[in-house]
Amino acid sequence: MENKAAGISGGISYGALGMSHHSAQDIAAMSAIPNMRVYLPSDRFQTAKLIEALLKDEKPAYIRVGRNPVEDIYTEDNCPFEMDKATVLTDGTDAAIIACGEMVRLAYEAVKLLEKDGIHATVLDMYCVKPLDKEAIVKAASNAKVVVTAEEHAPFGGLGSMVSQVVGAECPRKGLNIALPDAPVVSGDSQGALFGQGCIEKGMVKATYGTGSSVMMNAGTEPIMSDLGLVTSLAWGLNGKITYVLEGNINYTGAVITWLKDDMGLITSPGETQEMSEQANKNDTTYLVPAFSGLGAPYWKSDAKAIIYGMSRTTGKKEVVKAALESIAYQITDIVEMMKAEDGMTVKELCVDGGPTRNQYLMKFQSDILGTTVSLPRCEESSAFGAGLMAGLSCGLYKMESIFEVKNRNQFIPSMNAVEREQKYSGWKNAVEKVLV
Repeated sequence: MENKAAGISGGISYGALGMSHHSAQDIAAMSAIPNMRVYLPSDRFQTAKLIEALLKDEKPAYIRVGRNPVEDIYTEDNCPFEMDKATVLTDGTDAAIIACGEMVRLAYEAVKLLEKDGIHATVLDMYCVKPLDKEAIVKAASNAKVVVTAEEHAPFGGLGSMVSQVVGAECPRKGLNIALPDAPVVSGDSQGALFGQGCIEKGMVKATYGTGSSVMMNAGTEPIMSDLGLVTSLAWGLNGKITYVLEGNINYTGAVITWLKDDMGLITSPGETQEMSEQANKNDTTYLVPAFSGLGAPYWKSDAKAIIYGMSRTTGKKEVVKAALESIAYQITDIVEMMKAEDGMTVKELCVDGGPTRNQYLMKFQSDILGTTVSLPRCEESSAFGAGLMAGLSCGLYKMESIFEVKNRNQFIPSMNAVEREQKYSGWKNAVEKVLV
């Protein structure tokens, strides 16, 4: 058998739909197959080294890789790799943290935080789960006071179970297995993102930029019944209390970029939109209203048709790309403005997540046109992060008053003057009116 199988993002990194949609037992299942090797590389450089090595042999193997980009641990020039041998990232004698896959980066970051408190730990990148590098485990555990395993897997049958067998037999130590809970965690995608963003107080707002977009405002413990085109829904129930949200959904945000690339041929990759928008004529008055499948919140006009409006003789490819990118920010602004009018509150910060938030032109324009700080968390997967926090709260691992004490975010501060902002936004509203007729 020469087959090599790849699994795309088990655990919860892939999304927040829960264990009914994302495998939480793939390591255990694949490890149970005789002669099957199981690997969970931690970044793109290690993945490349591993695949290169696997293609040279005829043995079957299973590789779990991530769907979303993760921050590199290694570099192209510095990626120590030996087949079926774990990699030591840090040395310490207080603890040994043995992790695999996307948990390796988090383990490494945790050790850096522990060092500030004088705690020094070993981090072992155990990309090879089967065959397990028992020699590396025994060496790390023998020099440590406690052994911690970290994995995106059910608590049984995965890395934690395998490591505990080795440690228990060779060098008994206190152990802790950080894994997915042995119970389903149910959280809606947008609700999980709202919680993961720390929007736990009334009036706090988050926007998720995906193919379409969901904009949510924490409405507090009493539902607000909107008359302005927004939807009232449940956020979550914790400690016997229900929290509600106001929500607006947009049909085309990130999908506008796909339209530019696949249908119009104006770009070859999404990343080009930032540079092209920066180079476009800043005084161009072109607007794109992307009503390709009607308009969602707050207009709710399913038969609306898309238009490009306000072009001049000097409007070119870059200006159309800029208009498309800015249409995302305008649509988000429409909903936030409705939320402010509905609730009578001032939105001090818009918390954002999703792939298009990597575009710095879009984020700065969003901040400018909204006149509000845009806050981008370091963790891109806010939905999964929020579901994980809720699970931790439910089983007593975390306390509500402490989980959001420190927020590691990048912020975009508005700098556009009020006159220019009003002029641009009025132009957008005028373009939308053409669609609504």
